[in-house]
Amino acid sequence: MTASSDAGGIAAVEAKAGPALLVLGAAWVLLALAIPMFGLTTGTSIAILLGITLLLGGLSELVAAMASGTGWRPTHALLAVMLVAGGIVALAWPGPTVTVVSRIAAWALLALGIHALATAFSQRDAARTGTWWVPLAIGTFSLGIAFWASAQHRPSYPLAVLWVALTALVIGLTKFATKLRSAGGEEPRMDALTRTGFSGRAATEAARGQARGQQREEASTRGRM
Repeated sequence: MTASSDAGGIAAVEAKAGPALLVLGAAWVLLALAIPMFGLTTGTSIAILLGITLLLGGLSELVAAMASGTGWRPTHALLAVMLVAGGIVALAWPGPTVTVVSRIAAWALLALGIHALATAFSQRDAARTGTWWVPLAIGTFSLGIAFWASAQHRPSYPLAVLWVALTALVIGLTKFATKLRSAGGEEPRMDALTRTGFSGRAATEAARGQARGQQREEASTRGRM
């Protein structure tokens, strides 16, 4: 009775957290659109905005963890810790400049991009293979912005604000991807990552070829009989 009640409680939490992901995703997209409208023109103000964005992003990852399967919860928790750490650094940095802001945003985008790519490759061999390109596109976009931000040694204030806005946008898009990953049944497992890639495809093709060969041999045997 205790185990069944615990499982029912977990399922109830996941059911409530699922719709919350859609609300969070929409809120993050709206925040990303609003950030360039704030008119921030100092390194300190932009750093404070980035710090708040990353702290809120860490909290939203905890919601994503509750809406995910048990295999994905540690990864969301780790991502939440990294975002919170980045937010604390942005808020506590003495005399932050736009260069500092761009570096912190780049590292945050790198972490978000890697997590999104891991989600994409785990979905590749799952039942919902048609959705794996969504986190792939988000991860590629996030990594591209991360390298763009890290390559700018003397960024301007508008660029720094843009990177903060894009960080918020990526956080929101990952919430939609998490909802898509967990929708419609069992989630793809993290160990699916070891079955992707060229080796996985080669093994699959080899198994199919072996099956076709056995079918031809059986058909030939039946023909001689």
